[in-house]
Amino acid sequence: RQNLTAMHREQARGLFQIGEFYERNNKYKEALIYYNEVIEQETQSDLARRRAVRRAGRGRSRGARP
Repeated sequence: RQNLTAMHREQARGLFQIGEFYERNNKYKEALIYYNEVIEQETQSDLARRRAVRRAGRGRSRGARP
């Protein structure tokens, strides 16, 4: 069980990093795909909470940006 949890966290971390890559390269729609996947997979994780807060704060004022 612990190994499975660790694998899910590592997968979420990788998805989050891919989302950050796309965001740095102004590919906001692509970034959202990965950020949303993190939220779906790890709703209780720290990464999902950080992403949800960033998305809520930035997305409203800048249209499609995460």
